[in-house]
Amino acid sequence: MMATNSTPQMTDSQVQTQAQTMDNTAATTDNWKQLRMEGSARLDRIGTILKTAFVETKTEFQSGTEVMKPLAQELSSTVVENLKETGTKINDAWTDKPGSPDVPTTLKSLLSSFAATVKAKLFPWLKSEAETLDAKLMKNYGERYGAAKHKVMVAKAWYAQATAPVDVPMEPPVTVDVVATEAGASQAATTHQ
Repeated sequence: MMATNSTPQMTDSQVQTQAQTMDNTAATTDNWKQLRMEGSARLDRIGTILKTAFVETKTEFQSGTEVMKPLAQELSSTVVENLKETGTKINDAWTDKPGSPDVPTTLKSLLSSFAATVKAKLFPWLKSEAETLDAKLMKNYGERYGAAKHKVMVAKAWYAQATAPVDVPMEPPVTVDVVATEAGASQAATTHQ
């Protein structure tokens, strides 16, 4: 007896389908590799961007500290001097020495001195920092920042207008003269009786 081949023979269409499937598998594998490589490259770029941002943030904090520390020390020393000066005045006022100002006047003087010191030292610095920040934001974001800034300014103006005290002129009070007639007077008299 003759031995027969037990493996089935594939038709041409089956061979073609199997070849297409292998080609699709190879294409899918290639696409998967490309996707992984692209994703890895993008994650590396994102990581680099975040590292750079953190380094810049740290540098900005450090330089801000270097600028703020001497300013804060100067401000605090000026305030301490003013407090010592007004503290003497307060002590004099509390001990009721002749010629010393009263406590409310002394406290008012203390607060106005503190406000003047803060205004003289801190406000110019804050204004220059705000202008620097404004310039940086305009440089980095251009028209988008300009549009957002305009919207904030419009909202600020609207709020200022909405909360501004309204000056409503008061009309003089109205007086009503009541004139009694004889008929009304006689009717009132009969009602009271």
